[in-house]
Amino acid sequence: MPYTPMSLFTNGEILSAYKLNSISRNVHYLAGLFGGANIPAGTLVIKSLVDAPADATYYIRHKFRYLHYDIGYANYDTVEEAYIYFDGDEIHFEEDDTPPLTGVIDLHDTGILAVTPTVGQWYPITFIIEILGGSPGTDKLRFNYIFESDVTSLTPGTTGTPYQAPKIWSHGEFPTAAELNKYSNSLGYLYDRIGGGSIQPAILYNRSLQTTNTNDSNESGFHFFHKYRWFHYLNSTSGAEITDPAGVGDDVSLGDSGEWTTLDLETVDWMTPGKIYYVKFVTCCAEDSTP
Repeated sequence: MPYTPMSLFTNGEILSAYKLNSISRNVHYLAGLFGGANIPAGTLVIKSLVDAPADATYYIRHKFRYLHYDIGYANYDTVEEAYIYFDGDEIHFEEDDTPPLTGVIDLHDTGILAVTPTVGQWYPITFIIEILGGSPGTDKLRFNYIFESDVTSLTPGTTGTPYQAPKIWSHGEFPTAAELNKYSNSLGYLYDRIGGGSIQPAILYNRSLQTTNTNDSNESGFHFFHKYRWFHYLNSTSGAEITDPAGVGDDVSLGDSGEWTTLDLETVDWMTPGKIYYVKFVTCCAEDSTP
């Protein structure tokens, strides 16, 4: 059941099961967003090719309506042609565009896909991109993330009513509209700040078979939408780090212990709920609610 914006309470109204249950439903919805470990979207960095299209294939187990994609470039002039295929059907095309390529595709739009994908079924997603300009073998093409979501925008909000700690009740107290509205306002605040949507990341299909080859420096990594406090990772490379794609926050070194290690993300001053961040040079990683 989707998140439902709540109407405010007023003093003197009859406290209905519907309005109380709207609190419960929204709490369950937000709990679902935070249920289980936070798995990242795989990021592929490949060498540029000027004389042939670059291509990459991902697989996704279909769950949500909207397909989000973000592809960045380094030092290219123009995207001559870019195609996106879902299960072999072309779902997006653009040409003569300036990078990056980013957008949202409605997989339920019959003008895009004649047959709506089946929930739970695995589907390939293929990108074919031809570039003008650049230097073969040195410039980079970065597939930042490909995922499905139940919303068109996962950008955390920054406006609206501030968070208000709900009252801890004592037996025999009478509820007031002001106290009950703290639930409504605070649920709205939390929904707004976390970006308000679930994510189903696509999985990169056999990276070693990508026809344009992975970059020699092995910069392929992971993109996260920050959700949990504890970051668990395994790596054996001294260059492993967390970076801010916005270029504002300082890089965070992850060392090279070669063992599973945990980082408290509350120690990263630029890390906020819903924040997108990039992890590179690690073998695997995930966020979780416990250390």
